[in-house]
Amino acid sequence: MPRSIVAIFAVFLLAGCGNREVTYQDYTGSGRSAAELRMNGAACQQEADYAYRSQIAAGPSSNTSLAVANIGTAIVVKQNVFELCMNAQGWEQTQTTSPNPQTNAPRPIGNFEDWTAATNIEAGQHVCYAFVRASHSAPAIAGRGEVVLTVTQRPSGRDAVAISAGFAYPANAAVAVQVDQTALDFYAAGRSAFARDGHAAATAFARGKQVLARAPGPQTAVVVDSFSLKGFGRAYEAINKACPPK
Repeated sequence: MPRSIVAIFAVFLLAGCGNREVTYQDYTGSGRSAAELRMNGAACQQEADYAYRSQIAAGPSSNTSLAVANIGTAIVVKQNVFELCMNAQGWEQTQTTSPNPQTNAPRPIGNFEDWTAATNIEAGQHVCYAFVRASHSAPAIAGRGEVVLTVTQRPSGRDAVAISAGFAYPANAAVAVQVDQTALDFYAAGRSAFARDGHAAATAFARGKQVLARAPGPQTAVVVDSFSLKGFGRAYEAINKACPPK
């Protein structure tokens, strides 16, 4: 990366992120089409998502407070990468947000055996999430990012369940997720897999002992990740209490 871009990136990073996430809709370009804006926006969003996952994977895993702080850094990195990418494509931002990184910074709710719960401000509303890292993955994949299972609660959107795979799923990949003997329906998108019925997934997590996720890896071999559910029930209660539904 050129030094000038690194310097600009450092300034953005120190400035922090705003109360509302900037999207392609906040950009304009004289004489350029809406279709081109959407296409560039999608490409920049993909770069930003990859940067976010890379930051999470590079962060600490044994210290809860440091891990939560690293999530906050990853949120800032994601936004800054998106803005730099759009600027590099020649788009101009038409709407800015007021920086308030201290307000937006993730705060730990608690440690619950194998699960961690935290909260932060996203688009002006409290968001709470509980997460656990894979306890075992096979086969080993060189350069793979961290594998994380997350349940997120927003006031207007409940039980968003996702697996960050640490690699990009192949096109049309089938992700088979099972809690003990209960099968769950997930779909793959980029480097993540999402539950189609988050409430059903969270209910199964509360009753189960282990989650197994099977999916094709980068070299087509089936990758199996296992996640402990020890402590999930209390972590789930904590995020529901901290971020109740509206």
